[in-house]
Amino acid sequence: MRFQDLSGQSFGRLVVVELVKRGNVTVWRCRCACGKMLDVRAGNLKNGNSQSCGCLRDEIARVRATKHGAGANGQLQPEYKCWRDVIARCEQRNRKTFKHYGERGIKICAGWRDSYPSFARDMGPKPSPLHSIDRKDGSGGYDCGHCEDCRSRGVTKRNCRWATKTEQSNNTTRNVRLTFRGRTQTVAQWCDELGRQRSATSARLKRGWSVEDALTVPVRPLRPGRRT
Repeated sequence: MRFQDLSGQSFGRLVVVELVKRGNVTVWRCRCACGKMLDVRAGNLKNGNSQSCGCLRDEIARVRATKHGAGANGQLQPEYKCWRDVIARCEQRNRKTFKHYGERGIKICAGWRDSYPSFARDMGPKPSPLHSIDRKDGSGGYDCGHCEDCRSRGVTKRNCRWATKTEQSNNTTRNVRLTFRGRTQTVAQWCDELGRQRSATSARLKRGWSVEDALTVPVRPLRPGRRT
């Protein structure tokens, strides 16, 4: 059988790094998306039998161990609630949030819409209760980047992540970015780093203060008729 060089190719979560053995049985060393290295027969890579180091199987098993998004304690998983809410905001016209999503053409891809396990596997668990789903590209949809629906629209990368409110606000096109001390960050990021009040800093900038003064001049207690 003709030798086929698989170097650099991806098979599921595995990326082929180097050839380990060549002969009747060809073996390739691969790196899993989780970081683990393992040796895999070429045949198992090409026929789809090996797609991860085993972490993918474990994740799918955990998802299947739940019924309709319910955890061991019988309560709905936060990831399941998020998935359900995303569908609602994109499709249910009676939802208050529909005008900001579905009405604007924001959709959830069929790969996630029709399969909670796929959504849970791709997104993973929420890092904390402070995190919520965020679209990296605000003009794009809730896309997994690998289902048939995504591929038909030319979407090749997942457009969603778990993010805090601050991270999400830093991802909006309305954010003002300031260059100070040789670095550029949003107003929110500078205020968090320097311990400043966001409202006072934003007000100063609107009144024409310089970036340095807006970020460094102490905020004095308000007096009647006096502004910060």
